Amino acid sequence: MGAMLSRRWETGAIEAEAYPQTRSQERLAVNVRTWRPTRSEWDLLVQLIPPAEVDSIRRMSTLIDRKRALLSRLLQRRCICTTLGMMHKDVHIARTKGGKPFEASRSICRAQAPNFNYNVAHDGNYVVLASEPVLLIGVDVSAPFELRKGRWN
Repeated sequence: MGAMLSRRWETGAIEAEAYPQTRSQERLAVNVRTWRPTRSEWDLLVQLIPPAEVDSIRRMSTLIDRKRALLSRLLQRRCICTTLGMMHKDVHIARTKGGKPFEASRSICRAQAPNFNYNVAHDGNYVVLASEPVLLIGVDVSAPFELRKGRWN
């Protein structure tokens, strides 16, 4: 994967670890435990996603689940904007029957990314995302048993 780079977003609120990639590729990992947004940062970031998704996040029972869900949605939008050169307001994310998110607007330039797709996963302390312009991609993350706190007991 090469050397890991650390890069801050424009808001300064989220630090994501990025790996070298081409323009239509992303490889991102965010440690949820080290991300401690202030109330004003949280409120700002929540404004970047559709109200229905905000409601879904607010209904989650734990702070760590809400953080993972918000980061997942923000990473998806960031990936689409940076890799496809789209404006945030033009991004429309839909889901397949299986629940996999995809960019659904008609704004994608198919010449630069004929089969643009991405995958996002979260568990334990991490939210990860990977995207590809041509090849199908999948990503998964699994927390060590100790972090799961007996989820399968």
